[in-house]
Amino acid sequence: MGIFEFFRKKIAGIEKERDNGENDKKEKIKFEELEKWLLAKKGKEKEEEKKVIFEISELILKLVNELNTEKSAIEKIDLKERKEQEKVKLLVLEALSKYSENIESLVEELSELRLESIDSCIVEINSLFVDFEKKSHMNYEKATFLVGKEMAAVKNSIKNFFKNIDAVLTENKQLIENIKIIDSSIEKFGKIKDGEKEKMNIIKELDELNEKIHELEEKEKLSIEKINKIKNSEEYISNKKIIEEAVMKKEKLDEEILQLKKMIDFKALKKEFHSDEKKMNLIHEYEQDFEQIFKKDNLLSFIEKDKREKIAEEIEIIKKEKKKIEEDINQKDKLEEIDNEFESLQKQKENLIEEKEKIEKSIEKIENNIGAIKNEISLTLKKISNNPIIVVS
Repeated sequence: MGIFEFFRKKIAGIEKERDNGENDKKEKIKFEELEKWLLAKKGKEKEEEKKVIFEISELILKLVNELNTEKSAIEKIDLKERKEQEKVKLLVLEALSKYSENIESLVEELSELRLESIDSCIVEINSLFVDFEKKSHMNYEKATFLVGKEMAAVKNSIKNFFKNIDAVLTENKQLIENIKIIDSSIEKFGKIKDGEKEKMNIIKELDELNEKIHELEEKEKLSIEKINKIKNSEEYISNKKIIEEAVMKKEKLDEEILQLKKMIDFKALKKEFHSDEKKMNLIHEYEQDFEQIFKKDNLLSFIEKDKREKIAEEIEIIKKEKKKIEEDINQKDKLEEIDNEFESLQKQKENLIEEKEKIEKSIEKIENNIGAIKNEISLTLKKISNNPIIVVS
């Protein structure tokens, strides 16, 4: 395992190690006061973090000075007195030159590092050395064919740098963990606020919906009052009786129309006019739809005079009765309009209630999410040592 891989694993190891702090005195904090506590705690931890970053910056500065010295030593290497083939010495010198350039680039990048947090220091330093190893590896291998001491010095400086960095990180592992936990918890509080804001907007929408449902319910009450008022009025009762009587008269009239139809011998008419297609069609039409005789009486001309006059007289009587019955049955029902209005109100209310249920489920989902986040925060904060807390509701 390379030194840079060791560094990467070491950083990961810091995130896993925890100090339970079971013997420390626990501080009880209400959840609504927790964010304020976290911000204050973060301020204190950040002050401690600055000290660690300063230590790291000093180690970087020390490494930079060492690398500059070692780079100068590499650039002064002279292989003229060596007995190896000129071609080999040329390849080694070329590798030394390129390795010197690799060191120079590394020094520049280390000097330009912005050390804002321990975490960013770790990431950036790791990235720089992984890149350096990748670019310089081949040059290092070629150079060490003839040069050992100067090349080893560079490796040792880097190795000692990571050893010292490892010591700093190990010493401050709980601080690093605390900062991660605090930052993560503060971020979760942001999600809680977003959830609460979304919830308030939905509750406002729900209030508006409840108001609409209430308005529809009031309109329903008015409609029911109107319906009851009409149903109890003398006019409605009278009209209802007239309609009921008209329906009974219609049934009687239907029987009279059937008897009238029987007065016409359709079989005899078809026999008499079987050779006249036009008359036959007309006879067939009246036989199938006798009601049309009250609109047009063309059929009567086919019937003998005495019988025709009697049938015509009956038709006129039935037509008058039929007209009166239809007028009574089809008179405007004052309840119909209000009933339709009432049904429309009920349908609107059903749609709004269905929408309300969906909104209430959305609110419940948001509340569950907020509850889960709060639980995550409470559980996570138990991992903080030095100043452990118990979150109470």
